[in-house]
Amino acid sequence: MATQTGLSGNKLVLFALMWAESKGGKEEVSPDYTQTSAVMGTTHPTMYNCLKDMVRAGILLATGKNSYRITIDKDS
Repeated sequence: MATQTGLSGNKLVLFALMWAESKGGKEEVSPDYTQTSAVMGTTHPTMYNCLKDMVRAGILLATGKNSYRITIDKDS
């Protein structure tokens, strides 16, 4: 997963959580920011900044308010 996405640290942890919640990238994800940041062991702003960075990098697509779709190739 780290090689495929190029992510590390908090972003990789967040991606792994979203990947699992999206059933392997097949469904949209609407993470609960408070719960997700607690599982990650980070603050809410840190988790949100990771999300924004992954959207900018094209790994996630924001599909609505607090709704994301994983955009990397699911078969790689």
